[in-house]
Amino acid sequence: HNKVFAIALTAFGLAIQAPAHAQFDPATFAKWGSTPVLKFKVVESYAAERYVLNGGDARADVKDRYELEFRWNQFESKLVGEPTFTNYDSEISNVRGSTPGCPAPTLSGDFEHGSVVSMVQSEGLLVVTLRTDYPAGAVSQMCSNSMKAVAASSDEQPVMLMTPAIALFGMKTGQMPGLTVEGDTLTMTHDEGTTSWTISKG
Repeated sequence: HNKVFAIALTAFGLAIQAPAHAQFDPATFAKWGSTPVLKFKVVESYAAERYVLNGGDARADVKDRYELEFRWNQFESKLVGEPTFTNYDSEISNVRGSTPGCPAPTLSGDFEHGSVVSMVQSEGLLVVTLRTDYPAGAVSQMCSNSMKAVAASSDEQPVMLMTPAIALFGMKTGQMPGLTVEGDTLTMTHDEGTTSWTISKG
C-alpha cells in the first residue's frame, strides 16, 4: 500500500526556495537577515484518503496535524538546542474498501497517520522521523461476509526537512503556486494539506 506521510516533499523540498523572478520585500531581509538564531514553528496539516490497515483493503478519509518548534542558526546552518514537537490524534471517517457494495472493513483500534518520534540534524538538513500506527481490523474476503483478520502494526519513516529561505517571507501571496504569506507566517498548500512556517527571533 502507499504510505503517505504528513510532511509533503513539495512543501519541504521543492517549494522552499524562492524562484529567481520573484519580487521580495526588502524589509524582510532587514528584519531577519542579520539575526543569527531564528525560531521556527512548523504546523503540518494533512487531509486526504489513505489506507488505514496495513495489509488489508481498508481506506478512509484522514485528517491529522502535528507541530514542530526549533531554533536555527542561519549563519552556521545548525540546529540550536533541542526541538520540541506536539502530536495530535488522527481523525478518520468513511472507512471503506475499494469495491462498492461489499461489507465495510472494521477497525479494532485507533489509526494514527503521522506522529513525530524525533528530529535530528544531518549535514545541513533536519531529519524528522514519523511513525504510522495501524490498528488491528478485518476486511471482507472476495466481497463476502467472511472477514479476514488483519494484525496491528507500526512503521517509521525518516523525512528530510529544510528551513525555508528568508526571501519567502518577503513574498506576496500568490507569487508561487499555493503560497500564502500573512505577517511572519507563510503557508504552502499542497495536494494533501498545508504546511505553515512562522518565523521569529530565537
